[in-house]
Amino acid sequence: MAEDGWDQFQWDDQNKKNGNVQHLRDHDIEPEEAEECFFHDYDVARDDRRFDDIYILDGKTDRGQKAAASIPRQRESTSPRVYRLGIETEEKAKAMKKKFAKLSKREQAKVESEYHLMKPEDFDEKMSAARRHSPNAIRLPSRLVEKLKTMAKVEGEAEYQTMVRTWIEERLQQEADAR
Repeated sequence: MAEDGWDQFQWDDQNKKNGNVQHLRDHDIEPEEAEECFFHDYDVARDDRRFDDIYILDGKTDRGQKAAASIPRQRESTSPRVYRLGIETEEKAKAMKKKFAKLSKREQAKVESEYHLMKPEDFDEKMSAARRHSPNAIRLPSRLVEKLKTMAKVEGEAEYQTMVRTWIEERLQQEADAR
């Protein structure tokens, strides 16, 4: 879903109470595993059980472990292409908090409890309206990326991705010509 901005993440400090890293770990998921789901085919559907604009992602990790995650549609931009996973915009966060604050303490507790205790049949119902996504990204080990960056510099390319894309296109053309 890179076109929707879910291609890079900025995680909270791992020791931050109620931060997104801690929340994942409460569910026995590491941030890296959550990110892995975006590099395999996955389904995404709107989750209308809360006051904020949340989507449910149903995917799998590199090891094939199924994982589901709640993801905000809009995020606070921390740089042109890096988004903070957590509360969306300040305005949306304030509106959500106001709406939530109008509920009694009992209703608030019920909303939170229901949200975190989704039954499998509820999950299946939400995901029945999901859209399938097949990412067009290739992850490379960091040591290989560093070598590619060095080679791109030597070749006079501004970005290593441009060089790699050219290599792939040339190889595909060679293969097509050989047939």
